[in-house]
Amino acid sequence: MTRCFLAVGVHGALGRALAAVADDLRSDVPDWAQEKWVRPENLHVTLRFFGALEQDRLHAVMRAIAVTAPSVPSFQLPLKRLEASPSTRRCRVIWAAYDDESDHFARAVDTFDSAACGAANLEPESRPPRPHVTLCRSRRPRPISGHHLARATAHLRAVAPVMSVPTVTLYASRLRPDGPTYEVVGSWILGEETASRQR
Repeated sequence: MTRCFLAVGVHGALGRALAAVADDLRSDVPDWAQEKWVRPENLHVTLRFFGALEQDRLHAVMRAIAVTAPSVPSFQLPLKRLEASPSTRRCRVIWAAYDDESDHFARAVDTFDSAACGAANLEPESRPPRPHVTLCRSRRPRPISGHHLARATAHLRAVAPVMSVPTVTLYASRLRPDGPTYEVVGSWILGEETASRQR
C-alpha cells in the first residue's frame, strides 16, 4: 500500500519566497516558533489526496494522470493572502491562499479526480478545491496577529505574486516521527497555457 497524493510542487523563486516568509513569521511571532513548520522541500498545493492505494490502483491512477495531463491547460494563480485557519484568534494552520477566480484550479482538480476515480474505482473528492500552500500546523489553537500575516502577505506579493502551474506530481507520503517525507512517484507536464489558447 502506498499513501499518495496529487499536487503541484513548490520550488524555485516561489519556494524560496515562502521559506523566507516562514522564517520571518517564526522570528516575529516567538509563540509559533516551536510549532510544526513545513520543510521547504515539502511545500506543495494538493489537488487530490488518494490515501493508501494498492499497487494495481496506484498504477491505474498513474496511467489516468498521464493520459489526462496533456488535456489540462497550464495556468497561473495570483496570491490572495496569508491566512489563519479557522481564525486568527484560534489558529490551527497558517497557509498562503491563492485566487481561483477563473476556476482553472477547480477545473484541473475535477478533471484529474474524475479520471483517477474512473480508472481506479475510487470515491470522488467531496471537499471543494481551495488552492493553498500550508506553511505551519499548530498542535493546539493559538492566536496570531493579523498584522503579522498582512506584513508577510506584502512581502510575498513583492517577490512572488503569482504561482505558475506547468506540471502536476504524484507523491508518496512516508510518515515519520519528525514529520512526513515525500517521494516523487511521477510528474506530468500540463497542456498549452490557458492564456495562449484564448488568443
